[in-house]
Amino acid sequence: MEKNKPKIYQVGVMASESIEASPELRARARLIGQEIAKQGHVLITGGGVKGVPLSVAEGARSAGGSIVAIAPGFSPINFRSKNESSENLFNVVIQTGLSSSPVEKNSIGLDYLNVNSCDALIFIGGKIGTFAEFLIALKADKIIVINLIFP
Repeated sequence: MEKNKPKIYQVGVMASESIEASPELRARARLIGQEIAKQGHVLITGGGVKGVPLSVAEGARSAGGSIVAIAPGFSPINFRSKNESSENLFNVVIQTGLSSSPVEKNSIGLDYLNVNSCDALIFIGGKIGTFAEFLIALKADKIIVINLIFP
């Protein structure tokens, strides 16, 4: 390992894909994604292919970043075929088979996977699932940044 080589961090951006985001919030999310990529870090998302997570991933991709989606489904091929906008967006899609619905029992498992896959997390708005991820990150002593612009 080179002595002066900067450390590459896995930075998660947690936000709700179901929120109708304002143009300002989407623009901020894209800038956050771009900055993560420009710093040479890996973006981790919850597999969002709409809303704020999509904007973050688009920003990272526009800056040549590496993007990992941790998604609730069962097949990366299915994920890509159902979400044509993400076809060339994610470098890696990890399908967990876990639910992303906050009312289903195994959804908390997906939240733990998202958070524990990250060295640091940025929270942008969100709903109950994002709040659960925040609490998990807090308990795990993760580096946390909260973006105070909400939709």
